[in-house]
Parts: sequence; structure tokens; C-alpha cells
Amino acid sequence: DVLALASRGSALLTLGRALEALTPLKQALALSPDLPEAKAQLAQAERLAQQEASKVARAERVAQAEMRSAAPEVKAEIVKPARSYSNAAPVTRSN
Repeated sequence: DVLALASRGSALLTLGRALEALTPLKQALALSPDLPEAKAQLAQAERLAQQEASKVARAERVAQAEMRSAAPEVKAEIVKPARSYSNAAPVTRSN
């Protein structure tokens, strides 16, 4: 159902899960390309996903630079930060 896909994408975007919102929004637009709100939300999700990817890449570069410049005994203590989400539960049909 087109509206269900668009609603799911919208909800994921509202939760700040832009990467996950891309798939249902693209599916909704493939089924019904004349949904203006879904088009706007897809553009927003793509923009936010790109920003997230840039932040992750920047953090990885900083971590690598710190590893190269750290003393050997400190290198063992530096750990790459894990990504965390406000809702870490897997996506199911009920949510």
C-alpha cells in the first residue's frame, strides 16, 4: 500500500533514521510518483543521510589520526565509538 510505505518512511524520518527511511519512501514513489509530500520527505531523507555519512567519515578520519599520533601504550586504549540509536529495536511490521 502506497500510503503505508509513505507513512513508514515519514515515521522513520521523524525518528531521525534517515537511512532507513529511504527505502520505503522510494518504494512509495515508485508505486505512485505523484505524491508531493513523499517527494519532499525523500529529498530530506537523502540530505540527512548524506550529512550522517559525512559525520561518520569525519569521525573515522579523526580516530585514525589519533591512532597514528598516539603512543603505543595509548593506542591500545583508543577504541572506535559505536553508533547508537534512540530506538535500537529492529524494524518490524508492528512499528
